[in-house]
Amino acid sequence: MLDGIKRFLSRKSSPPASDGDSEISRALLQRLQSYPAIQLPHTGEAIELKPDAVDENFTYWQRILPERLILIRGLLSEYGINWPQELDTCEYNELLTQTREWARKHWPVLATLVKSDAITRWQEQQKSADCIVFTLVSDVSLLLGELIIAKRPSFKWGIDTDEKNRDDAMQSVNNLVLLSHWTSDPNTQVEIFIEGTVVVSVLHPNDSSERLLNNWLYLVDNAISGRYEGNSSKESQD
Repeated sequence: MLDGIKRFLSRKSSPPASDGDSEISRALLQRLQSYPAIQLPHTGEAIELKPDAVDENFTYWQRILPERLILIRGLLSEYGINWPQELDTCEYNELLTQTREWARKHWPVLATLVKSDAITRWQEQQKSADCIVFTLVSDVSLLLGELIIAKRPSFKWGIDTDEKNRDDAMQSVNNLVLLSHWTSDPNTQVEIFIEGTVVVSVLHPNDSSERLLNNWLYLVDNAISGRYEGNSSKESQD
């Protein structure tokens, strides 16, 4: 994997052409031919996976996290979006806005490569070949998650194994999420399925909320402020 990262980072993307977004999208499309895809040990609809398979997937996520952060930072920097290494002290509003606008412009073009129902392919955790756009979704989600953890260390990466969520057939079940607790009830788990928010820029780019609101920034702000944990203090929880 590290060899793949080195090869990817050693390549230079073509400078954006003067005729606008379509040329940038084509350049990104070409760039992704050398972008290492995420390939989970166990794919298929997450809620159907056996516990051992879920555990193996989580171990895989933990192993590749540092490498994926290198890749997504490198790719974004080629489009003028420079995420710092020190996320705990960074001003993230403009970074998030730039990253989301880049995704909103160019990911729908990438989604046209998915040769069957895009929602189904995403739910089945397909992230390579013609589904490379879902690798980008995952990588950006990891970056946003690391930002939240850096700003509010009460969160950590984990898997949504909440039985109530399973009963409700939530998309987050058996997927990678940020975990914390509702402060008024330590037995109540809080799960943030970041990828479920980020992927809307691919699956539903014309939704009114996607066009009019910055849902990525809203999610990150709420997590960092403590609202998802039952308070609005910006102080990190132990």
